[in-house]
Amino acid sequence: MRVLLFDSSSRRYYHSAGRWTSDPAQALDFGGTVQAAHTAFHQRLQSFEIILAFDDAHMSDLRVPLTLTPSSPGPATADV
Repeated sequence: MRVLLFDSSSRRYYHSAGRWTSDPAQALDFGGTVQAAHTAFHQRLQSFEIILAFDDAHMSDLRVPLTLTPSSPGPATADV
């Protein structure tokens, strides 16, 4: 499974710092949803999706639409 970040307004996937792609195969795999959410916050995305893209052709990708509002605090961080 891959964890992707999709900008709903530009219809592009996050590739790397300052770079976006229309090809999900070229998108960065964040490895976890928290990492993708942190990037969305730091990129100041208003409307985005975190996508769980499964390698198994028998499983559909899971798309989770999210919206940050100006009053939303940043993602919580856990002390590890």
